[in-house]
Amino acid sequence: MAWAEAWSSWCPKGHLVLLALLGAPAVLAGPSPAGPLPARVVAEMRTHKLPEADASLYVQKIGESTPRLTLNATTPRLPASVIKLLTTAAALDSLGPTFTFNTEASATGNLSKGRLSGDLVIKGYGDPELSRQDLWGLLDALRRRGVETVAGDIVLDSSYFSPPEEGRGDFDGKPTAAYNALPQGLSVNRQLTRVDMEVAPDRSLRVHTDPPLANIEVRNELRLVQAPCLRKHHSPTVTVFQEDGRDVIRLSGPFAAQCEADQAELLVLDPQRHAAAAVEALWRDLGGKLEGRVRAGTAPAGAVLLHEVRSRPLGELVRDINKPSNNLMTRTLLLTLGAKQLGPPGTPAKGQEAVRRWLADAGLEFPELTLGNGSGLSRDAAVSAQSLGRLLNYMYHRPTMPEYLASLSVVGVDGTMRKRLRGSPVKGHAHIKTGTVRGASGIAGYVLDRQGDRWIVVALMNGKTLNTWSAHAVQDALLTWVYQGADGSPAPTQGPRDEGSLARHLR
Repeated sequence: MAWAEAWSSWCPKGHLVLLALLGAPAVLAGPSPAGPLPARVVAEMRTHKLPEADASLYVQKIGESTPRLTLNATTPRLPASVIKLLTTAAALDSLGPTFTFNTEASATGNLSKGRLSGDLVIKGYGDPELSRQDLWGLLDALRRRGVETVAGDIVLDSSYFSPPEEGRGDFDGKPTAAYNALPQGLSVNRQLTRVDMEVAPDRSLRVHTDPPLANIEVRNELRLVQAPCLRKHHSPTVTVFQEDGRDVIRLSGPFAAQCEADQAELLVLDPQRHAAAAVEALWRDLGGKLEGRVRAGTAPAGAVLLHEVRSRPLGELVRDINKPSNNLMTRTLLLTLGAKQLGPPGTPAKGQEAVRRWLADAGLEFPELTLGNGSGLSRDAAVSAQSLGRLLNYMYHRPTMPEYLASLSVVGVDGTMRKRLRGSPVKGHAHIKTGTVRGASGIAGYVLDRQGDRWIVVALMNGKTLNTWSAHAVQDALLTWVYQGADGSPAPTQGPRDEGSLARHLR
């Protein structure tokens, strides 16, 4: 199962350093609320023991010049995946909703009687959703153009992006988890290997990978048991290791016959070897011959373009980014922004600069912003609720608003909000981006209230002992209050606000 949002350990010391660098005040508290906190929100905060100092809130009605509710709205917070709102906004506005990623196949030699005398070069320009089917289509087009044998090598060119500086497991020690994939100029199937397991008609267990991978041993040690499809009888395990210089995928453990089929998705090989294994397997499956080898490299000057494939438009892709909160696709967008504006290779630093320039052109000043890798899968990102609120207001009045709004999860319906408020009148009336890492939880987006008016809502919670489900309860209460019209009903009588509690928490 590919997790859209990751969990990791809380690092208070690093967070304090970050806040200090951003010029945060010694007491981490923003301005007083623009209006009294809603009674239902206060009740949930009390029930779940969430201090007000741990929360930042921002609520503004579209068309009004000032927010209806703020709480600690200028405090820099760890946003987790909510920061994807900024990366996708800058990309949609800068690149346009019709922008597509392309993957090219070029040749360095002459084609005569089905034999290409030189190298076949496949260069990627960051397509984050290049699938096995897309790659098959590219190679099949070459076969139909008469390429039967490649006398040289098949060269895979990922140079449009700089190589990642970190490893897959650096964030949380889980290098095979799908959400830890790193952006590449050329990658296939989001770098994932899907291992399919099924009970065949002859009652044997069959195993295969998607995409097919050349030179990889799949070792099937599963044990078929005649039992119901329950976890106590069914626990197949996938492990990846090297043996005598060869990559091995081993499957072991009991497989309940009544389960019939199962699958696992994980990062098996590094992106270059994964792409190389897929290209070689598909080329041979199509009947192509290769006298050299598949290797990493760069396209030489003068290579002749033979064929290219293009992704879906960005206006569609952003739905697959924000709704499930896809980290790889977001990080790819950031590098693409950098490469487009400042020249290849794309780097995180160039991407950050591209976003800063876009904000300046938009008249949006976010002095506390630290963008990090643009996806929220880091602990070096920070932004305030007020800045996110201003971003959402700006995007609501842009030509790309329909694509932007449609990319967000519909409450109670799809994406990361599909299971929340399903039995509430809010269901279907809010488009929200969520974010979760350990010690941080947030939402931001738009709510259509019962009168037909639209609101901007941002809620960011950070705290050493923050419980995700408690944060969700408070956020859901806020969404419900806004849906009912943000009527400003006063909070019940309460004691003095503990504005310094978060600072004490983090010391």
